[in-house]
Order: sequence, then structure tokens, then C-alpha cells
Amino acid sequence: MKKRSVITAFTTAIALTASTIPAMATEPSTAPSCPSVHIVVVSGAHESTTADSPQDIRGFAHGVNFAAELQDAYPGTVSAWQLPYPSTVTAMGSALDNRTLAERDKGYLPYGASRAEGVRLTAEHMSEFVSRCPDVQFILAGYSQGASVIGDAVAAAGRGAVPGVTADAILGAYLLADPGRSRTTNEEVLLQDGTRGLRSATGEILVPVDQGLPPATYDGLTGPRAAGSFSPFGDRVLSFCHPLDSACATASHRLPQNLGKTLNEWEDTPDHTLAAKDAMSDPKVLGALFLVSLPLLILTSLGFYSPIPKLIDSVAGLISLNAAQRAAVRAVASEITLIGHVTNTYHQAQSSNTGPAVTPFDPEVDKLSTDGGSSQSSRLSSVAVTQMLKGHHHVHYFTEDPTGSNNSSQDGTGPYTVGGKVVDKWMRDDMEARIIGGARAQPLLKHP
Repeated sequence: MKKRSVITAFTTAIALTASTIPAMATEPSTAPSCPSVHIVVVSGAHESTTADSPQDIRGFAHGVNFAAELQDAYPGTVSAWQLPYPSTVTAMGSALDNRTLAERDKGYLPYGASRAEGVRLTAEHMSEFVSRCPDVQFILAGYSQGASVIGDAVAAAGRGAVPGVTADAILGAYLLADPGRSRTTNEEVLLQDGTRGLRSATGEILVPVDQGLPPATYDGLTGPRAAGSFSPFGDRVLSFCHPLDSACATASHRLPQNLGKTLNEWEDTPDHTLAAKDAMSDPKVLGALFLVSLPLLILTSLGFYSPIPKLIDSVAGLISLNAAQRAAVRAVASEITLIGHVTNTYHQAQSSNTGPAVTPFDPEVDKLSTDGGSSQSSRLSSVAVTQMLKGHHHVHYFTEDPTGSNNSSQDGTGPYTVGGKVVDKWMRDDMEARIIGGARAQPLLKHP
């Protein structure tokens, strides 16, 4: 079992030693190599590449590596697979990457393109696996961007869009800090260990952390999935979200969510695909960006975004960047332009009171305004500062906390807990209980 410890504001996750497991009895399968349960793990942003080996079960980044641990504990009955996908956000976000340039085989795709590639690869893997092992059941888990991938893949299975994979084939799905989380309803659901969860609007179950609940009117940064996405799954899709984690707890229709939804839908990425992987650290590229920094500042402050791509491309031509470097600066220009247009549209709508009604901020969660200001540039600056200040709330779901703290606390400075148990340990134990109990008439595993 291989572990790697990597720290990032938008990734984390999992490593622990298995407890002693009693003797087991398995259902017959269609082939000797077919497990009864197959675990699929998807890590968060900047923690994965398409060149990774799916048999290298690394978990998320910190904490309990539940997939490798359960595979080791139930040999032949449980197998595991780690999704190799881009896990990138934007070219501008490349500075947050925890993987070396040598490990990447592509540039830095926007969030939506990376997520879509992850969903496609996950669905393909599930279809291929069930074609070989038709009786297999899946446990899937994702953190942050990985939760976006898993949530979308499971929702696709629920509507029959993953060939061969039915809703009954999903034994459990765990969405940790899911940007696609939907707001909660008043319906309580009693889970198998006695925890009381809350049904969400799209059907998943929010498992409350001891540190508090997200405001009832808040959902994820990229906006909720379609109504009824998880209705076919009962209590088998579980979501975890700290109330101060803006990735999964964001006021609806405010500027942060508008930006998140737009980035989540951005899948057309020719320049990002062609961009040199090391472009953002290349002196010539940095020089080109420096030359246009003052005109960029003036244009953005005035709300003029359309000229930006042509301006940057012209400067790139003057200093003789190669094709991959020019693609990189064009990708940056398109990102700035997109963010600017979203901010401008939001500012105009709110200033004229013609936009959709926004969710009021919860004073206990958003002590600072996240889209305040009298101009679009001040609104965007406010979003950037407040999202950065709240970023550390995104990384405390794990037994081995990225900050080195291993004691939970009500103020959110330590690992988050469910019933006094750190979230990743709770997930691991719930997975094992589902494996032992099974979803079929005959348990997958039996205690003697």
C-alpha cells in the first residue's frame, strides 16, 4: 500500500491500518477473478494525472486510505481502483499543483473540462468492469473536485446513462466537500450506525459533522445537480460538508457560485490542451504577461474584457513565443475574460435590481461579504480575498490533518468529526459495514 502526503487548499485525504476482520464467506461470482465489491476513488484538484496507474491506490492525500485498506482486509472479495484524471482547475491555478511537471501529460484544463474527463473515465471503467463481473457492486468516493466527478458519474448511472450499471449496482457513494452539493430538506434519515442524516434536495443524504450544519439555503460552489439526481439510491449517496467550507456551502446565485457554475460548465479547451505544461514558469511567458499587466489592469478596472485575448496574443507574437507558449497565454487571457464577463454581468444585474434574487448571507457563516463593493472590480477582489481566507476550512476532514492537528474542536481548527469520529474514519467504517451487510438478500461477508 503506497501513501503520499501532499498539502493543498483543495485536496486531501486518507491512510489507516485495518482492524482484524473475522472469517468471511463470499457469494459465487461469474468468474474467479471477480470481486463482490469494487471501490473507485477519485482524489481532488491537483492530486492526480492521466498518467497515474489506477492500481496505485493512493487515496485522497491524507488520512485513512480506506480503499487500499479494505482491499487488503478482504482479498479477492474487495478490489480497488484509483481514477487517473487531469484534476486541474485552470492555467492560472497551475501554481497550486502538487504534482511535478514531469508527471503531467497535458496542460492545465479548466475545472469543467477536467471534471468532464473524470466523469467519462469513471463511467467507462464502471461499464467495462461490470461487463466482466455483472454481479459486482460499487463503492465510490471522491473529495472536492473528485466529489464532483463521483457525484456526476453516480447520477448518470441513476438515469441509465452508464451502460450496464444500474442504480442497484451502487452499494455506496461518499461525496466529501462536494461542489455540486444541494441544499438540505427537513427530512431526517436514520443511517445504519444510528447517525441522523438530512435528505438533500437532489436526494443525497447530508451526514452532519459535529462542527455544525451548512445553512439550509446554501448549496455547493458549482451549483446543485438536476432535481432527483440521487433519488434512485435511497440512503446510499452520502455527503459531508463543514458549514465554513465554501466549496460545498455557498450562498445561491451570489458571485462566487456564478463563477463556480461557469467554470464547471467550461469544457471547450483547445488552447488549454495545447498549452505547454511549464508555460506559467517560463521566463518568456512571464515576461509577456508582465508586459500586458498594466493594460490588463486598466481594461479590467473599466470592465472592458473583449480586447484582452487579442492584446495578449499580439504581445506573445512580438516576443516570439512558440505555439505551446502562445496557447498558454491565450488560455490565461480566456480565463481572465470569462471571469470578467461573469463579474460584469452579475454587477450590472445587482446594481439595477434586474438579476435573480440572491440568497442572503448567513451571518454565522459569511462574516465577511463575499461579493461586496461598489464596482465589479471591488466585487471580484472581495470574492478572491474571502475565498482565500475560508480556504483552510476545506482541508480538515481527515485523521491525519494537513495542518498537523489531530484533535477535533468546535471552532473548526482541528479534524471534523461525525459522532466524535473523524470524518474519514467514519466513512471507512460505514463502507465496511455496507460490505459486511451487503445490499443483497445474502450478506457478502458473515461473522462466524
